[in-house]
Amino acid sequence: MPERLPYLVEPMTLDDIDRVMEIEQAVFPAPWSARAYHYEITKNDHSTMLVVRPAAPDASPIEHLRRQLGLARPAPLLGYAGFWLLVDEAHICTIAVHPQWQGQGLGELLLVSLLEKSKLLG
Repeated sequence: MPERLPYLVEPMTLDDIDRVMEIEQAVFPAPWSARAYHYEITKNDHSTMLVVRPAAPDASPIEHLRRQLGLARPAPLLGYAGFWLLVDEAHICTIAVHPQWQGQGLGELLLVSLLEKSKLLG
């Protein structure tokens, strides 16, 4: 059986925005606003925003479902990334990893996740 990654990449939600803003302000000299992320998640049909978190080592399918339904407290946010799908091209609009977690391959994981998701969407 393949070894599970110790990280989980999943869609960004409105509940993630406060933590995204903490990372955004720590890594970018001209950060996006919380309103911009709210727009990307709720209004921009061409936008895909992802986050990476530590995976719970013993997370059962039920626990994963509880998290997806918002019934469980999410694991800490380590980074995020997003792209816009424009005609036949994916434009990466943001990618960031919390400074304490940089250098551990999370940016690469996010980039690969963006590429995989963009291929699925067209």
